[in-house]
Amino acid sequence: MAHASLADALSIPVGLTAVIGSGGKTSMLYALAQDLSKRGTVILTTSTHMHPYEDLPFLDTSPDPSAQFSELITKQLQKHPVLLVAHGLPSGKITCPEIPIPMLSEWADYVIVEADGARCLPLKAHANYEPVIPRGTHRTICMVGASGFHHPIETVVHRPEIFCGLTDAMPTDEVTPALAAEAIRAEHLADLVFLNQVDTISWSDVLEFGRALQGMPFLAGALKSSIPIWESDLQP
Repeated sequence: MAHASLADALSIPVGLTAVIGSGGKTSMLYALAQDLSKRGTVILTTSTHMHPYEDLPFLDTSPDPSAQFSELITKQLQKHPVLLVAHGLPSGKITCPEIPIPMLSEWADYVIVEADGARCLPLKAHANYEPVIPRGTHRTICMVGASGFHHPIETVVHRPEIFCGLTDAMPTDEVTPALAAEAIRAEHLADLVFLNQVDTISWSDVLEFGRALQGMPFLAGALKSSIPIWESDLQP
């Protein structure tokens, strides 16, 4: 079943939402911000590291941690319905803001947090200190990059050794849709799985992935194309 609204498809609540996994987290944050800004104010941030968005206003919390950020954020959100709030790094990346992330919900209707890192790979497994999900998060979405399917684990998975431990696979084995789902099912870190980049695979791959999740809620789509967002009604 196709949805007109990404935020509706993902059932994004008011307050904190975390996006974890790989294969489109930054694109998901941007798409949700554009969608949610039609119904309220939105703050984007990260609990790890990410690249900033060139076309979004950015409030850098690094110059003066004692600044009156409540007033600064309020003024910015009056001008712009979407605001990126984080700590700037010399590398050009941004990281967790000086302000505790749960506090950001005091100023914006929606706070969307990129809470994971994958080194630009389409798939990942998580170390025991990942993901970094802020306290008070109401919804956690796990992104999965379908472009990693049918390639060797060692070339497309961040932390391949952990992935192999979860699935009893070898680093040179191909990542089938079922194997990717097995790793996600073993970790069970999210409320919902979003299979992104489905324009790179067949529909049979989508079905295989969904069935192998064994009842975990999931949606499939392609955030950078015109493919709609699909809600799965597959049964294990």
